[in-house]
Amino acid sequence: MDETGILRGGPEAAVGFQRVCFPVSPHFSSVLPGKETIIASTTETHTIHLQVICRNLPPIEQDNSPTEFGLQDKKTELLPGKPLPDGAVAFQLDLQATRQPETDQPRFRGAYVHGTPSQFLYLGWRHAGEPTSPWIKRIKIPLATITWQQIKGLARSGAVLQASVDGSGAATVRLLDNGWAPI
Repeated sequence: MDETGILRGGPEAAVGFQRVCFPVSPHFSSVLPGKETIIASTTETHTIHLQVICRNLPPIEQDNSPTEFGLQDKKTELLPGKPLPDGAVAFQLDLQATRQPETDQPRFRGAYVHGTPSQFLYLGWRHAGEPTSPWIKRIKIPLATITWQQIKGLARSGAVLQASVDGSGAATVRLLDNGWAPI
């Protein structure tokens, strides 16, 4: 591979690389034989396991109407958490993390990931049985402090990365304790 990231040589040199075809002229709709460029694949992706602990939950009623609280997916459906003995609730999810070569930071994908370029999770609180009703409040949990080094460690160990938040807050909340930490 030369300094531009382009692999030079025959097909035997392309093991572990991705073949990318570029038209040689804007007048052609396909690539002419032998006019291909092979570029090194620099992305590394891992599935990671997260757990969000929410303390001080919102009330189960608002304005004499039952409410629901959970981890919000992209379709605005709520995943209920698992109640813990101390009254907190744990939300567990898996995300895909891809290393961004230009920054060496992760980019996240998954049903519960929101936002670009700054990514986050939502805990949502709304009136029960009314999926289209306005949110009473949402808690935004930032993912920006998760590092690629943490992800590589999780990929090796299979550990869970956990953060705790205070459910009495709204909008972007500060992570409690030590932020995102393996358990």
